[in-house]
Amino acid sequence: MSSNPVRFPRTSPYWPVVSHPLLRRVLPGLAVSALGDGMAVVAVIWLAVELAPSGQRETWIALAVAAYTLPSAAGTVLFARLLRGRGSP
Repeated sequence: MSSNPVRFPRTSPYWPVVSHPLLRRVLPGLAVSALGDGMAVVAVIWLAVELAPSGQRETWIALAVAAYTLPSAAGTVLFARLLRGRGSP
């Protein structure tokens, strides 16, 4: 063993982000938000499985996931021209 241990976190490419004071306060909230988004997708799929007739589960799951995700994709396309060129706050 070497007498000088290697510090993994400081050599990581993510270290500047994790060590930034402002981002360190925001990252836990982003993690909880991402967890909630994932749980929402699971809930939509689970509901589709529960409501679907036995021979049509795949179709109902596909339609449920499409109904969950397509509004954001459509909003991106519809509002792109209106929001183009605007900077962030």
